Amino acid sequence: MPTIIIQPSSKDTALESGYPTSNRGRDPKLWIGRYYIGSSGKSVYRALIQFDLGILPPDSLIVEAILKLYINYTTNDSIPAYVTPFLIIDEWDENTATWNNAPNIDETVFGSTKAITSEGWYGWNITNIAKGWINGLYANNGVMLRTPEIQNLETKSFYSKDESINVSLRPILQLTYITGTPFTLNDRRFVKTKSFYVSQDEENYTDINDCSSYSKFTYFVYNTSENPVIIKLLISPGDDVWIEDSEEIVLDPGKTATLVPYFFSQYTKLSFKNKEIGKAANITVWFEAQV
Repeated sequence: MPTIIIQPSSKDTALESGYPTSNRGRDPKLWIGRYYIGSSGKSVYRALIQFDLGILPPDSLIVEAILKLYINYTTNDSIPAYVTPFLIIDEWDENTATWNNAPNIDETVFGSTKAITSEGWYGWNITNIAKGWINGLYANNGVMLRTPEIQNLETKSFYSKDESINVSLRPILQLTYITGTPFTLNDRRFVKTKSFYVSQDEENYTDINDCSSYSKFTYFVYNTSENPVIIKLLISPGDDVWIEDSEEIVLDPGKTATLVPYFFSQYTKLSFKNKEIGKAANITVWFEAQV
């Protein structure tokens, strides 16, 4: 299968909460993460990045899309920054974008999370996002890169498209594709919910979902806290006897997990609890189903 390297990005910039009206569209280095939040102020960074996909041949179907950034500086190597790319909904201008007028994102559409520690190349799988851009499901407004923003001094910077010395280290989008004719299913309908939970030492449960009318479904769980949490998928034939349908999964801070059933049953839910006694975790749970 052919692969195309798109370098650099067509536009990129960073948003800084400490300077909410400042624009970073021409900076050669862009920051991500939380530098400091305290009584004397705050400084949190998020990055916006977009690539021009016009180089792809007509009727291309994306097989894999990897966003690659070269991290050139880390505030503290011992504090990882768990960076996730999220789909940007709105159009934005790299020369006017600021923290105050930042574009909205879709938090249910995201790529893989990567823990950044030291300098070097890092890659994020954004295949599902790129597929949506190509088939017209999503407008190509790029992605926002952000962390859970719960840890001081996690900040890292990467070379932007405006880096003039180390030009080979500018942002890259690596696309593997095939050519063919896409198709649509006119009667397809999706159901989606989003819920928030806080774990405890004892096992607790999400809301129960009746899956009798769904052909397939998936749970997405995002740990937005600084403590790990244990999650597990449960199924039931009648909302009375519950059976474990997955192994226990330890979800670390800033990480995302997907759970799909091995066996089909009418009712499903997730269980969750603290991994470490007395250390609660905040989790976001999405339930998505196809009718």
